[in-house]
Parts: sequence; C-alpha cells; structure tokens
Amino acid sequence: MKFLHTSDWHLGKLFHEKSLLEDQAFVLDQIFEIMKAAAAKGEPYAALVVSGDIYDRAMPPSEAVTLLNSFLVRLSAELPGTHIFMNAGNHDSAARLAYAAEILELHNIHIATNTKKITEPVILEDAASGDKGARTAFYQLPFLTPLSVESADGEPCRSQQQLYEAACARIMTKHRETYGSMPCVLNAHLFASGSSVAASERTNVGTAEQVDVSVFKEFTYGAFGHIHKYQPCDKEKRCYYPGSLLAYNFDDNPENGMLEVEIAAGTGAVSVTRIPLRPLHSIAKVTAEMQELIGAQADKALIKAHQDDYVQVILTDRVMPTEAFATLKPVFPHLLSVLSQQLSHGQANASIQERRDAIISNDPEKIFNQFMKDVYGERSDTELQADDLFQEQKKLFVEEAGRAEVNA
Repeated sequence: MKFLHTSDWHLGKLFHEKSLLEDQAFVLDQIFEIMKAAAAKGEPYAALVVSGDIYDRAMPPSEAVTLLNSFLVRLSAELPGTHIFMNAGNHDSAARLAYAAEILELHNIHIATNTKKITEPVILEDAASGDKGARTAFYQLPFLTPLSVESADGEPCRSQQQLYEAACARIMTKHRETYGSMPCVLNAHLFASGSSVAASERTNVGTAEQVDVSVFKEFTYGAFGHIHKYQPCDKEKRCYYPGSLLAYNFDDNPENGMLEVEIAAGTGAVSVTRIPLRPLHSIAKVTAEMQELIGAQADKALIKAHQDDYVQVILTDRVMPTEAFATLKPVFPHLLSVLSQQLSHGQANASIQERRDAIISNDPEKIFNQFMKDVYGERSDTELQADDLFQEQKKLFVEEAGRAEVNA
C-alpha cells in the first residue's frame, strides 16, 4: 500500500500581509502532477492524506475555497480511483469544511470534522501490488476539543491526552474485533510530545496540549498534522509530521515537502520517503548595512541571488535609516519586512532595567529619550541637540503628556 501524506496547507494565509494563494496553487499543482505521473507509470498512489489545517482560518477567503475546490475536482476527474483523506485542524471551521461531505464521500473524498464515525474506517485494497488480499484500514480524527470524546466508562474528556487516549482506545478495540491484524493508518491533527516546533506555529502550541506518542503505538502509521516542521515523532519512525505546505515564517525551514508512505503487504513494515516540493518564491533573510544594498557599494551578487525570494532585510546600521522599506523595495521586488538587527534579536541598546526605570519615573522627557534610543540607537548629546526634528518631536511629546496628566 503506497500513499502520500501532507498537512498544514493553510490555504488563504497572509504572510506579512501578502496573500500566498498563488504560491499555494503552485505547490498543489506539483502534488497533482506527481500523483498523475505515478498513475501513468502504472504505480498509482492509493490515497492522498491531508492531516488538517486545510485553511488558515475558520472563515477562509472565497479564493481559498475556490483553490481547494479546483484541486479536488482535478484529482477526482483525472484520478478517480485515488482516495483523499482530509480532517479538520484547529485552524479550520469544522462546519464549513464539512459542507457537501456526504456527496464528496461518493467520489472517494473523505472529510472528517467530528467524532461520530471515528471507529468506521475506509478500507483500501492495494491494487498496485496486484495482491487483492492486501488491505489497509484508514481512520481519521479531527482536532479534538474538550468533551468531544468520552472515556470507556462514560466520563467526559477535557485534556488532549485524555481525548486521544479515549479515541484511540475505541478505534483499536473495534479494529481488532472487526479486522484483526489488518494494517491501519490514523490521520490526526495534534501536538505529539517531544516534537520540534517550527517558528510559524510556536505561539499556537504549548506543553499542556501535548499528547504522549505512545498513545498511537498500535497503529501501523500515524499521519499527523499541526507541527510545521518535517520530522518523525516516535523512535520506531511510524508516526510523522510532513511539515507545512510552505514556509510560513522567516525562521521556518524553507525546504518543505510531503511524504511517500509504503506499507509492505504481509509484514506491515513501514517505509517513508520525503518528496521535496518547490516553492514559487523561497524565503530569505538578508543581513547587511544599507550601503551594501543600495548605491555604488551595493553587493550586486547578493541582491541578484534574492530577486525572486520573499525577503526580510535585517539592517546592521547603528542607526535605523528612515524610510528603509521604501528605499529597499525597488532592490528586492518581493520584500516583505525590514528590521533593525538590534530589535530583531531583542537586543536594543537599553537594558530591560533601563526601560523599566524610564516608565516608573513617569518623566515624559526620560520616556521619550528611552524610546528614541531603542529605535535609533545610541546618539551623542551633541547630535541630538543639533537634530531639529528630534527636538520638535520631543517637545510635542512632553507637552501632550503634560496635558494628559492635567486632564486626568
């Protein structure tokens, strides 16, 4: 049994206010072409497993819905024997993703958005191997919310650990009774303990929501989504995160892809091969002084290397240049962000204690000086006294602070 595993498409996502729909369509086209080429060679994939976070938000833009629709229509029309498994992630609206699910089921598109049928698998035969007796059961679990599953003794489950323990126990009890030792795949969206978190979802996961990976030990393969970084999450390497469809943060691993999973007939041995997917635009951090990027001293090789990339420039200048983004936009057509190196590393010139002292002092002049120091770096008193704009801004700030205190 051979199938593909992908997850965390986040269709409709904005990256620094830039729509990624064109980029996402570009990668989905590659997935389709890979599946089509395999079928043309007489080695079709039995299924495409998508492990949640299909959309980036509960109310996706209409263009994102259209993109998913066109992708599913193409697969269904040109590869009608291929099954598609999709479950709802924490970013998805279960109700919206479930729209027309019953009709889509008739076309081998299986969408799981609730726990009503978690013990009812889709059984696929390994037609490619010619062994009609080689079958695999595919189970699906959407992202589980508190009280969505009860324990064996009827107690409501609240934590992620309790929820997945109860759900997997129900599935495997029924599976052993009905299908014996038949290989089984679980498609789920969760945070498995010990997984390495990518930057783009670091704020959305926490240790309290982790699930011990031993919960899934009876499944032949665990197709997981939620973590954006490619990795196995158990020592036996039978449970995997394929990583997100694209890099969604400048600190993410830019080498994204999907997994080809093969379950050997008879033994149930699992082999996993990573298939890279080429992005329309790579992501890149460019760290330099402004003079290295504009003017006669510009590093032309550096600039040329990133002409097609989504770029974040980190300026190492002692003082942050004014209108830096507008100045650099003609240099990098796909520029998305410009940062000061000090601020990007959380290392502004002033210490945390200095900022705290300025705020506690309740002195408008001291607060203003501290703010300007954080933004523009160290400047001598002589420079500041000669800077008319600085002095004018400082005067307005102090006057406004004084009026606010009187009104209070």
